Amino acid sequence: MDNLEVDVAIEAISCSLPSGAIEERHHKAALQWENTITGVDQRY
Repeated sequence: MDNLEVDVAIEAISCSLPSGAIEERHHKAALQWENTITGVDQRY
């Protein structure tokens, strides 16, 4: 795969998602991980 194909693929991915979508997903995943390791919403 040459550089042009890679650039086009990256642009296609970035155009298909809203600008904050990736950051929002990362933040949500981080919160879920934090809740899992700290025991939030777990029954004892």
